[in-house]
Amino acid sequence: MATIDNKEQGAQWPARLESLVDRARDLVGRDRTSWRIGVQPYRTFGTPNQIAYMGRVLRDPGLAQSTIHDSIWRNLRASFHRFESDEIEGARVEASAPYAGRAISTSDEEGYLKGVLAPASPMPEGWIPIRLRMNSVPYGTNEHVDQWSECLIPSHEAPFGIISDIDDTVLHTQVRSRIKMVLWSAFGNAYSRLPLPGVSRLYRKLAANAAKENVNPVFYVSSSPWNLYSVLTDFLAAIDMPKGPVLLRDMGIGNGSSLGASHGNKEAKIAEILTTYPKLPFILLGDSGEEDPAIYARTIAQFPGRILCAYIRDSGAVNRSMVDRSVRAAREAGSELLLVANSHEIESHAESNGWIE
Repeated sequence: MATIDNKEQGAQWPARLESLVDRARDLVGRDRTSWRIGVQPYRTFGTPNQIAYMGRVLRDPGLAQSTIHDSIWRNLRASFHRFESDEIEGARVEASAPYAGRAISTSDEEGYLKGVLAPASPMPEGWIPIRLRMNSVPYGTNEHVDQWSECLIPSHEAPFGIISDIDDTVLHTQVRSRIKMVLWSAFGNAYSRLPLPGVSRLYRKLAANAAKENVNPVFYVSSSPWNLYSVLTDFLAAIDMPKGPVLLRDMGIGNGSSLGASHGNKEAKIAEILTTYPKLPFILLGDSGEEDPAIYARTIAQFPGRILCAYIRDSGAVNRSMVDRSVRAAREAGSELLLVANSHEIESHAESNGWIE
């Protein structure tokens, strides 16, 4: 039997508590007949011949949305609804896209649904709109409101892509202070969070090519839970970051979840992106606060010749030995992993290498 250390047990207790609360509610009986059930769509990425879609069926997903004018109490209510979400299993959702046909998916026990549309002929590059329409729900009221997702097909003109972490790489999260992070998440929203200086300018420059904006695709990969999807996408839009898929993970227990002991899901998502676009090199951006240096070093070794550079922001919590090992491993694999202080250092290095015009 596998053993779980104390650190992992500490990370798992919120998910177990949520599970116990849900089971207790089920035992006393919850009146689900009055629930309004809808779909929260997620951005995806694909190829001209495969259009991916993904979403989650939830009770009242609109209650988790925020605006710039929300009070701290409105934020607290939205945060509670976001994390104490009621997922709907067994809902049937139809996905369709122009000239790409349609497909039916059934939501799993955590409410997630995903699938692939296979168009008869190659789709154009750019963002492909995908309509998610709920056909049936196991209980409650089907809102019958079409939700629109999008699938990114990168431009053939892109010389490289960008894969970026979010927490303490783009967004100042104070992830090293759990209490501050929890309070910030509970009482703030997407419009009250602070970006790191210079990130919007840097990422827009990295995404541009030949005086054209948003040519190089940007993918945001984080260990944050899917429950924060709307907060993170609203935040990225509010600070004028390049639009891209935001890939998160389930808020549960185990290695594939946001409360698990490792960041295996994050590493797997990065590998999936690199595998989907086998001819496209990438720039990686992360921070020193958690496992990004080690993850990026392993990615460089796994995909030789594919990573132009991995930038690691010094978030103040540097595991020096891990960073040094990662730097050496990246160099041995023929790439570069750099510990940097700010966006200006990244921009200067990228300009010197011709990645920014």
